[in-house]
Amino acid sequence: MYEKGLGIPKANVSQALFWYKKMAIDGGKYENDINPIRMYGRREIYRLLCLKKITKLQVAPVYTPKSYQEEFGRWSDAKCNLISG
Repeated sequence: MYEKGLGIPKANVSQALFWYKKMAIDGGKYENDINPIRMYGRREIYRLLCLKKITKLQVAPVYTPKSYQEEFGRWSDAKCNLISG
């Protein structure tokens, strides 16, 4: 909702990133097989990176350069073209 400005005066990517990070870091406390909260948060952060709405520096501490490459290297930047906003 923050990313697209739904229900708020205007879009706020920084606030969206805050909540995506919270899911990626703390989501394990609440997730289960049906609701993989941490992976959802990480994928949303990756999507924002692909769309160039954020930089890799903004995603710390979720990703270090090494963990970024390990987790998303298999997706490759070419796949960013397949992600719609």
